[in-house]
Formats: sequence, C-alpha cells, structure tokens
Amino acid sequence: MLSLSLAAVGFASPPSQILILGPHHSATSIVSRALGRMGLYLGEQEDLLLQESNPLKFWERRDVVEVNRQRLKQTTPAPGSRDAFPSFVGHGFDPASGSALTASKAAQKVVEHLNEHRPWATKDPRLSLLASEWLPLLDQNAVCIVTAS
Repeated sequence: MLSLSLAAVGFASPPSQILILGPHHSATSIVSRALGRMGLYLGEQEDLLLQESNPLKFWERRDVVEVNRQRLKQTTPAPGSRDAFPSFVGHGFDPASGSALTASKAAQKVVEHLNEHRPWATKDPRLSLLASEWLPLLDQNAVCIVTAS
C-alpha cells in the first residue's frame, strides 16, 4: 500500500531512507513508531532511547542523538544566549561553525549501519537543525517527513 502511494506522487521506487523531522513534542515519536510497525528498520531495542513508562515516546537511536548532540556543541554561542533555553533545543546553533556531518566518520558509520537494514527511518528533533548535513550522506531519493505541533 505504501509503495502504491509513493508511486502516485512520483517515486519510481520507494525510498529506503527516511528522516523524521519536527520539534520536540510534535508527533515525531508517533510517526517513527508507526513506520517501525509498517516494517521500516528503526534499530534493535538496545539501539533505541525508550521510556518504559511511556512506550510511545522517543524511538530515537542513541547513535544518531549522540552525533547530533556533538555537532550542536560545536557552536560557541554568545555569552548568555542559551540561558533561557534547555540545551536540547540547540538555540544559537550556527551551521557555519565546526565541521559538517559530511566530514563526520561517526555519522557515516551510522548511515552505513542503517543501510544494511533498508528500508529504515530515524528521528531526533535535532534533525530539524541538521537534516541538511545528513542528506548528503543519503541516497538522492531519501525522504524527510516533517511534523508540526
């Protein structure tokens, strides 16, 4: 069914790499879990950040989150500019600072691992800031699903 829907919107073959983008608390976990239930690879149980008290929450890969956190830390914000924001928001991130993920061996390793399990999907709210750096590591027909609150 999913393949038929994708063909209807112009995909010659279904994409096998999906990034789920959206701010925190915007249904990215629900979308990720739904894609996993449809057969897309999210990771093994131990790869995922899960919360037993809320099994619908998170569904983020530890390795993706760690790569994204490290990338966001490369920006040196102006003193006091992050005071009003939790660190996970990435406020003050400047893509021109630091090394883009295309140069990151850790990001490349994550993609190589995921590619061994196509089709796959991953999510992390930080991808909203970093998708432009992940996309060059992916196939041309990779897809981004955007959620909004």
